Amino acid sequence: MTTPLNLYLCLEDSPNFRKELSESENSIFGLETTIKSLVKLTRASVELASEYTAKQLQFAEELGNFAKRQPDSLIKTILSKYANSIQEVERSRKILQSHMYSMFIEPLEAFAKNGIIPLKEMKKVAEKASYDADSALAKYMSKRPRDTGISEASLEVSETRKEFHNRYLDYVIKINELEAKKKFEFMEYVKGPFR
Repeated sequence: MTTPLNLYLCLEDSPNFRKELSESENSIFGLETTIKSLVKLTRASVELASEYTAKQLQFAEELGNFAKRQPDSLIKTILSKYANSIQEVERSRKILQSHMYSMFIEPLEAFAKNGIIPLKEMKKVAEKASYDADSALAKYMSKRPRDTGISEASLEVSETRKEFHNRYLDYVIKINELEAKKKFEFMEYVKGPFR
Protein backbone atom coordinates (compact mmCIF):
# COMPACT_ATOMS: atom_id res chain seq x y z
CA MET A 1 0.00 0.00 0.00
CA THR A 2 1.44 3.33 -0.98
CA THR A 3 -0.77 5.73 0.97
CA PRO A 4 -1.21 5.64 4.72
CA LEU A 5 -4.55 4.69 6.16
CA ASN A 6 -6.76 7.66 6.98
CA LEU A 7 -7.17 7.88 10.75
CA TYR A 8 -10.47 9.75 10.48
CA LEU A 9 -11.94 6.91 8.45
CA CYS A 10 -10.70 4.53 11.13
CA LEU A 11 -13.26 5.93 13.54
CA GLU A 12 -16.05 5.50 10.99
CA ASP A 13 -15.01 1.87 10.44
CA SER A 14 -16.64 1.73 7.01
CA PRO A 15 -16.46 -1.27 4.66
CA ASN A 16 -14.13 0.67 2.36
CA PHE A 17 -11.81 1.40 5.25
CA ARG A 18 -11.91 -2.26 6.29
CA LYS A 19 -10.90 -3.19 2.73
CA GLU A 20 -7.95 -0.77 2.82
CA LEU A 21 -7.00 -2.07 6.25
CA SER A 22 -7.12 -5.64 4.99
CA GLU A 23 -4.84 -4.74 2.07
CA SER A 24 -2.35 -3.13 4.44
CA GLU A 25 -2.47 -6.12 6.77
CA ASN A 26 -1.89 -8.50 3.87
CA SER A 27 1.03 -6.38 2.71
CA ILE A 28 2.68 -6.32 6.13
CA PHE A 29 1.95 -9.92 7.08
CA GLY A 30 3.14 -10.98 3.62
CA LEU A 31 6.34 -9.12 4.35
CA GLU A 32 6.84 -11.30 7.42
CA THR A 33 6.67 -14.39 5.23
CA THR A 34 9.09 -12.81 2.78
CA ILE A 35 11.50 -11.90 5.58
CA LYS A 36 11.44 -15.44 6.94
CA SER A 37 12.13 -16.81 3.48
CA LEU A 38 14.92 -14.30 2.79
CA VAL A 39 16.58 -15.00 6.13
CA LYS A 40 16.39 -18.75 5.60
CA LEU A 41 17.84 -18.50 2.10
CA THR A 42 20.53 -16.06 3.17
CA ARG A 43 21.60 -18.29 6.05
CA ALA A 44 21.80 -21.25 3.69
CA SER A 45 23.80 -19.29 1.13
CA VAL A 46 26.19 -18.02 3.81
CA GLU A 47 26.72 -21.59 5.02
CA LEU A 48 27.36 -22.77 1.47
CA ALA A 49 29.68 -19.84 0.86
CA SER A 50 31.58 -20.71 4.04
CA GLU A 51 32.06 -24.27 2.85
CA TYR A 52 33.11 -23.01 -0.57
CA THR A 53 35.55 -20.56 1.01
CA ALA A 54 37.09 -23.32 3.11
CA LYS A 55 37.60 -25.50 0.02
CA GLN A 56 39.00 -22.61 -1.99
CA LEU A 57 41.45 -21.78 0.80
CA GLN A 58 42.54 -25.41 0.89
CA PHE A 59 43.00 -25.29 -2.86
CA ALA A 60 45.02 -22.07 -2.63
CA GLU A 61 47.20 -23.51 0.12
CA GLU A 62 47.86 -26.67 -1.86
CA LEU A 63 48.58 -24.61 -4.95
CA GLY A 64 50.99 -22.44 -2.95
CA ASN A 65 52.77 -25.52 -1.61
CA PHE A 66 52.99 -26.93 -5.12
CA ALA A 67 54.41 -23.61 -6.37
CA LYS A 68 57.14 -23.67 -3.72
CA ARG A 69 58.34 -27.04 -4.99
CA GLN A 70 58.70 -25.87 -8.61
CA PRO A 71 62.24 -25.43 -9.91
CA ASP A 72 61.18 -22.96 -12.63
CA SER A 73 60.90 -19.47 -11.13
CA LEU A 74 58.32 -18.32 -13.70
CA ILE A 75 55.93 -21.17 -12.87
CA LYS A 76 56.63 -20.67 -9.17
CA THR A 77 55.79 -16.95 -9.43
CA ILE A 78 52.62 -17.45 -11.48
CA LEU A 79 51.26 -20.22 -9.25
CA SER A 80 52.10 -18.25 -6.09
CA LYS A 81 50.33 -15.15 -7.40
CA TYR A 82 47.32 -17.24 -8.38
CA ALA A 83 47.20 -18.85 -4.92
CA ASN A 84 47.52 -15.42 -3.27
CA SER A 85 44.73 -14.05 -5.47
CA ILE A 86 42.43 -16.89 -4.45
CA GLN A 87 43.23 -16.28 -0.79
CA GLU A 88 42.48 -12.57 -1.18
CA VAL A 89 39.15 -13.28 -2.87
CA GLU A 90 38.20 -15.68 -0.11
CA ARG A 91 39.16 -13.18 2.61
CA SER A 92 36.80 -10.71 0.94
CA ARG A 93 34.11 -13.38 0.76
CA LYS A 94 34.49 -14.00 4.51
CA ILE A 95 34.01 -10.29 5.16
CA LEU A 96 30.88 -10.30 3.01
CA GLN A 97 29.56 -13.33 4.88
CA SER A 98 30.04 -11.64 8.23
CA HIS A 99 28.33 -8.52 6.91
CA MET A 100 25.39 -10.57 5.70
CA TYR A 101 24.65 -11.50 9.29
CA SER A 102 25.20 -8.13 10.89
CA MET A 103 23.78 -5.94 8.13
CA PHE A 104 21.07 -8.10 6.58
CA ILE A 105 19.88 -11.10 8.59
CA GLU A 106 19.89 -9.56 12.07
CA PRO A 107 18.17 -6.29 11.05
CA LEU A 108 15.49 -8.17 9.10
CA GLU A 109 14.83 -10.48 12.01
CA ALA A 110 14.69 -7.46 14.34
CA PHE A 111 12.26 -5.73 11.96
CA ALA A 112 9.95 -8.72 12.08
CA LYS A 113 10.36 -9.24 15.81
CA ASN A 114 9.97 -5.60 16.85
CA GLY A 115 7.44 -4.52 14.24
CA ILE A 116 5.34 -7.26 12.73
CA ILE A 117 4.94 -9.59 15.71
CA PRO A 118 3.79 -6.77 18.05
CA LEU A 119 1.38 -5.68 15.31
CA LYS A 120 -0.19 -9.14 15.37
CA GLU A 121 -0.64 -8.79 19.12
CA MET A 122 -2.21 -5.36 18.64
CA LYS A 123 -4.59 -6.87 16.10
CA LYS A 124 -5.70 -9.48 18.64
CA VAL A 125 -6.29 -6.76 21.24
CA ALA A 126 -8.27 -4.67 18.73
CA GLU A 127 -10.33 -7.69 17.71
CA LYS A 128 -11.07 -8.50 21.35
CA ALA A 129 -12.11 -4.89 21.97
CA SER A 130 -14.38 -5.11 18.91
CA TYR A 131 -15.90 -8.33 20.20
CA ASP A 132 -16.44 -6.79 23.64
CA ALA A 133 -18.10 -3.72 22.10
CA ASP A 134 -20.35 -5.90 19.95
CA SER A 135 -21.27 -8.04 22.97
CA ALA A 136 -22.10 -4.97 25.06
CA LEU A 137 -24.22 -3.60 22.22
CA ALA A 138 -26.06 -6.91 21.85
CA LYS A 139 -26.67 -6.96 25.60
CA TYR A 140 -28.00 -3.40 25.46
CA MET A 141 -30.20 -4.16 22.46
CA SER A 142 -31.73 -7.14 24.25
CA LYS A 143 -32.94 -4.89 27.08
CA ARG A 144 -36.43 -3.46 27.11
CA PRO A 145 -36.82 0.30 27.54
CA ARG A 146 -38.12 -0.09 31.09
CA ASP A 147 -35.54 -2.66 32.28
CA THR A 148 -33.67 -1.65 35.39
CA GLY A 149 -30.22 -2.48 33.99
CA ILE A 150 -30.55 -0.43 30.83
CA SER A 151 -28.48 2.49 32.13
CA GLU A 152 -25.64 0.14 33.14
CA ALA A 153 -25.84 -1.55 29.74
CA SER A 154 -25.76 1.85 28.04
CA LEU A 155 -22.70 2.84 30.05
CA GLU A 156 -21.03 -0.48 29.19
CA VAL A 157 -21.70 0.10 25.48
CA SER A 158 -20.18 3.55 25.75
CA GLU A 159 -17.08 2.33 27.60
CA THR A 160 -16.47 -0.71 25.39
CA ARG A 161 -16.99 1.36 22.25
CA LYS A 162 -14.49 3.93 23.52
CA GLU A 163 -11.99 1.16 24.30
CA PHE A 164 -12.54 -0.34 20.86
CA HIS A 165 -11.88 2.99 19.13
CA ASN A 166 -8.70 3.52 21.16
CA ARG A 167 -7.34 0.04 20.40
CA TYR A 168 -8.39 0.23 16.76
CA LEU A 169 -6.76 3.63 16.33
CA ASP A 170 -3.54 2.37 17.95
CA TYR A 171 -3.58 -0.59 15.59
CA VAL A 172 -4.07 1.56 12.48
CA ILE A 173 -1.33 3.96 13.60
CA LYS A 174 1.03 1.00 14.01
CA ILE A 175 0.13 -0.25 10.52
CA ASN A 176 0.88 3.18 9.05
CA GLU A 177 4.16 3.25 10.95
CA LEU A 178 5.19 -0.17 9.64
CA GLU A 179 4.20 0.73 6.09
CA ALA A 180 6.52 3.74 6.30
CA LYS A 181 9.31 1.68 7.85
CA LYS A 182 8.85 -0.96 5.18
CA LYS A 183 9.54 1.59 2.48
CA PHE A 184 12.69 2.96 4.04
CA GLU A 185 14.19 0.71 6.71
CA PHE A 186 13.52 -2.55 4.90
CA MET A 187 15.17 -1.23 1.76
CA GLU A 188 18.12 -0.03 3.84
CA TYR A 189 18.60 -3.59 5.10
CA VAL A 190 18.40 -4.99 1.60
CA LYS A 191 20.93 -2.61 0.13
CA GLY A 192 23.07 -2.45 3.29
CA PRO A 193 25.65 -5.12 2.47
CA PHE A 194 26.14 -3.74 -1.02
CA ARG A 195 26.96 -0.10 -0.29
